[in-house]
Amino acid sequence: MIPEAAMQVAAGSFRICIQSNFADFPGAALRRRFSLAHELGHILFYEQQAGALRPRRDAPRGDGLEAACHQAASMILVPSKTLKVELRRRPPSGSEDVVEFANRFQVSTEVMLRRLSAFGIFEHGWAAVLTRRSGDTFVIE
Repeated sequence: MIPEAAMQVAAGSFRICIQSNFADFPGAALRRRFSLAHELGHILFYEQQAGALRPRRDAPRGDGLEAACHQAASMILVPSKTLKVELRRRPPSGSEDVVEFANRFQVSTEVMLRRLSAFGIFEHGWAAVLTRRSGDTFVIE
């Protein structure tokens, strides 16, 4: 698997590289924004130690780190304060509204669903279902 982005620590600074060979794919701009925000999330788990940047001792590892960076990316791209204002103005009442929110924040529908779920939006009489294609079938997440 070719990563879409990567973060490197070199000479006391951070470097984020984003692949350009996916530029013509549908949704590429949204994916690049998310990938950049995800890599910024990795930076949150570093600190200065003995004059060098090193991973924090309490930083998650492996899948836990990737999940934390996904969460950080979602929060960077859909800030809580801004989302609260939008939700007060017009709370979503169906899937079309979720897509509109995603478009407004320039994120994928998945990112928006996860942020809205974190805000408890789906506890008020309706629910969204996030699925993934697995071969010829859809798997509910």
